[in-house]
Amino acid sequence: MIEERGYTNDITPGKACLPLITRTYSSVMDFCADAKRGYPSYKNRSSSYNISQYFDTPDYGFSSTFAGCKSWQEIEDLCRDGWEKDLPETLEIVEAAVKLIEMEVEQFEPYHAVSGADVDVAAAVAGLPEDMVDYPLTRVSNIGTTITVLCDVQCHAGVSGKAVEKRGMVIVALALALDACGHQTELWLSDEYTTGDNRAIFRTLVKGPNDFIDPAKIMYAYAHPSVQRGLGFCAVAGLPQPWNRIARESYGYVTGITKDMPDGTLYIEPMFRYTDSANLDTELRMYLSQLGLLASEDF
Repeated sequence: MIEERGYTNDITPGKACLPLITRTYSSVMDFCADAKRGYPSYKNRSSSYNISQYFDTPDYGFSSTFAGCKSWQEIEDLCRDGWEKDLPETLEIVEAAVKLIEMEVEQFEPYHAVSGADVDVAAAVAGLPEDMVDYPLTRVSNIGTTITVLCDVQCHAGVSGKAVEKRGMVIVALALALDACGHQTELWLSDEYTTGDNRAIFRTLVKGPNDFIDPAKIMYAYAHPSVQRGLGFCAVAGLPQPWNRIARESYGYVTGITKDMPDGTLYIEPMFRYTDSANLDTELRMYLSQLGLLASEDF
């Protein structure tokens, strides 16, 4: 964990400020370590409130249908190793998107070579072999070479694990497509909880701009329901007062993502409806269009 803040914050115009705690983690494993500390409180809360329909095991572990796993050990393994489910399908979508990007050009990027469109007189007089200038066309993002993405993993309890998975695949495809086009990426996830009395925000760095891209770990962070329904729920249960009351109030309601990252950040909203289920190809193209890498008519 790299930062913790506690203060009041007004998230809705016209409404009173709510006590807010924000925790920021440097990795998914850091998020996991904090959640592990709250796991005993989560189990006690679960048994006290008789919500056994969410669990497969009598010791109040987790449900394979609700959280996508049955035990805390499964969650730890996924945090460490990642999740490779449906990666081949995602890679096919990425390949198609990258081909579309490569077909579009937006600006000239001049470079020196032994042949080209123009002569660099100064280089020629100096006897340099690369005395010509060429102007290849290159498609670039409209927010620079490093792109920051913040995705909110909130969703209603009625949203299926399959819908969570499909939405997460969009983020994986986006990260891989950007990487294939030569863009550095900084990937964050947000998990936010709001009741009528308190608010908590968990922010986790999934991939830094200089980190190698690991599709399986990105897939787990954004596409597996246990990130919210395991890590997030346990972390909330382990919070100090008054914020741990959020767990006793059924973890609150889904809100819009808090937009407090640097200018140019691409924000991806939570899943508000039970029926939300992403169309991977269409949503990927939509985000690439927002970044200026595809024209809007391409999706």
